[in-house]
Amino acid sequence: MNGPGAFFMKKFEKLNRLAVALVLLVSLIGCGSDTYKGPVALTPEELPAAIREAFAEAPAQTFDMAEKAVSLFEAEKYPESMAQFRKICDIVELSDERRQAASRCLITITAKITEAAESQNDKSAERYIRYNQVNK
Repeated sequence: MNGPGAFFMKKFEKLNRLAVALVLLVSLIGCGSDTYKGPVALTPEELPAAIREAFAEAPAQTFDMAEKAVSLFEAEKYPESMAQFRKICDIVELSDERRQAASRCLITITAKITEAAESQNDKSAERYIRYNQVNK
């Protein structure tokens, strides 16, 4: 194809390539290492102190729920502790900081439940895992 149509087609192709390259560059820049990837598990040792600190000035009822969840965790009653932390996460007016702390606990407790079910033959943990698999 010759003439003005060919000229405009070549320009359009160049603009198209430039646009694709620009989109790729922007997406690569957006995938930086400082991108938020969600809550990170607490270690079992830091969980009690982290929750007590996060909920220290919470309303009394919420503080009591958090304290009960920590006590259950410390007593290695992981399924019960998990249920309590889930109740805490369901509180609508919970602050972002407290919700994140409770979410981090859920990750930690999930690992402890799995560990207990696999290595310690904990029947309660095994039942809890099966229950959650069925009710997803």
